Amino acid sequence: MLYTSLSPLMRLASWISLGMMVTLLAWMAQRLVSSKSPTR
Repeated sequence: MLYTSLSPLMRLASWISLGMMVTLLAWMAQRLVSSKSPTR
């Protein structure tokens, strides 16, 4: 009973963590590209 009520929360947490990881990777990639390209 408790697991079924907790399942959506766990799924939401996993999705949030996944989104944060993707955002962090994208931010790091953007920083790397911006630092590599010559600044005007």
